[in-house]
Amino acid sequence: MIRNRFLRRLLKGIADWITPLPPKQEYIRWKLKNTILRFAGISIGESGVAISNGFQCIDGYEDNIKIDCYSALGHNVRLWNFSDIHIGKFSMIAAGVTVTNGWHDKNTLEPASGPVTIGPGCWIGANATIIGSVNVGANSIIAAGALVNKDVAPNSIVAGVPAKVIGTRELPDRVWHLNNIYFCPNEFEIKSGVVND
Repeated sequence: MIRNRFLRRLLKGIADWITPLPPKQEYIRWKLKNTILRFAGISIGESGVAISNGFQCIDGYEDNIKIDCYSALGHNVRLWNFSDIHIGKFSMIAAGVTVTNGWHDKNTLEPASGPVTIGPGCWIGANATIIGSVNVGANSIIAAGALVNKDVAPNSIVAGVPAKVIGTRELPDRVWHLNNIYFCPNEFEIKSGVVND
């Protein structure tokens, strides 16, 4: 892994440049992009990870990020990773989402941070914001434009600013994922579909 911040930034720029453009989903280029991002310090699962163009994170802190297999990050996702950010298997994060786990004390303005965990099987809608040290439980949905600043229980649907629970998911035996892969929302294993490893 490369320690130099400039080289990490350069690698992330190259990875962004080679992102396959829809509707072409060139498997080899996704693998290459993920390999380059690993050299920059980001922990990325070996199978099925798709990170669209415009991805940003803090230079020099890339090793705070862990993205599990079969996760998908849309265009212009920003991870302001002052501390650990973990994205679970089969999670999908839509375009324009921001996750930041750094803040300032309201009295002293001293900086602080804490970990963020997005559990497996989650869907984060476009332009949602996750702020602070929070845990988004497995199979949760965060509505587009929501602001999450507290933990979200598993299988919850949250919306609003700040986000509040508006429903609960009843999970089927299998759930659709990118590239028409279906997974079990309890075991987080592939149920059917064509998988390119």
